[in-house]
Amino acid sequence: MSEPGGSRAATIPSEEQIHALGHGFYAKIRNDTELGPIFNSAIAERAVEPGMWMPIGSMFSVIEVLPLMLLVIEAIEQHHLIRVHGDFKYGLACLYVIGAAFWNFVGAGVFGGGLLNAPLVNYYEHATFLTLNQAHTALFGAFGLLGIGLIYFGLRYEAGDAHPFGERAGRWVFWLYNGGLLLWIVFNFFPIGWSQLAAVYDHALAYARSQAFYNTTLFRQWMRMPGDFVFALGALVMAWDFLVKLRPLVPGFLQVLVPAGDRVNQVMEPAE
Repeated sequence: MSEPGGSRAATIPSEEQIHALGHGFYAKIRNDTELGPIFNSAIAERAVEPGMWMPIGSMFSVIEVLPLMLLVIEAIEQHHLIRVHGDFKYGLACLYVIGAAFWNFVGAGVFGGGLLNAPLVNYYEHATFLTLNQAHTALFGAFGLLGIGLIYFGLRYEAGDAHPFGERAGRWVFWLYNGGLLLWIVFNFFPIGWSQLAAVYDHALAYARSQAFYNTTLFRQWMRMPGDFVFALGALVMAWDFLVKLRPLVPGFLQVLVPAGDRVNQVMEPAE
């Protein structure tokens, strides 16, 4: 581990750079903690709560997309500010913050508040694959990517200038995860979800959740596999990348158990 005030000091970003990246994390977390209870009145609307929550919850559900859109704009502006400083060394963490903001807008805002939470739609849609679509994109896309970004931020700080810190593997992980989510939406969640919504409308929820209905979607059920493969590959690359970057932090007698060198990034680097 590098000594405080030593080589790590050269990696500490300037005040402007700390503001740029830190503001992205802060804005994302503040949006979820402060506005979350307000917009979660959408949950109360369909949880057999008092009738007053029906108009309040549905209204906030529909306009939930607005602050999330502002969060995306804020992330893009902060990323532009970071690019002005060419020596910014936390670009990988910033990439995950932008990804979290995007999926928060799409998953929670568009797929959730804008598409599904209107009471008339939700009456038929709830507990279908469209709910599954919103859950995956909002939970992992928003909070999962944010958590991974925080981990890469900490690993980059610990590495300092004393240890190599390649970003290529982390960027591959980012795009593999996002590619897996996109494949799930296109080939599994949407094809089954919309037909299931029609089945609920025509035959009620009991049929749409029955084995008889799912037997009509067997091919589309198997079409989840491409997304599973891409997503799992991202998880494997991420695990290896974490082990490589954690190696300088473990005691010397345990380093034989951890991969030596930034091999993931070396493999993924283009040939000279």
